[in-house]
Amino acid sequence: MDNINNNLNKAVIAGFVILLAGAATWLYSSQKQEKPAPIKTSADIVEAVTAPEIEAGSSPVANKIPEVNPVDLANPFKEAYKNPFE
Repeated sequence: MDNINNNLNKAVIAGFVILLAGAATWLYSSQKQEKPAPIKTSADIVEAVTAPEIEAGSSPVANKIPEVNPVDLANPFKEAYKNPFE
């Protein structure tokens, strides 16, 4: 019984230490982040509200994928049957 309580106490203490380390890391990282500059003029408001322009990049595989229809390549009876009514 003593062994179970001892292991339980160690697990609770280890969990508490991990929780404290995580909280300290989170607090340190939140204080380290750069705060935005205060808005003073109307030009600052417009700059803060507008989204930056994002350039649309082209696809890296554009013009490299062959135009191949797999049905044409895989159909062995493509030319075997001729329609007599045509």
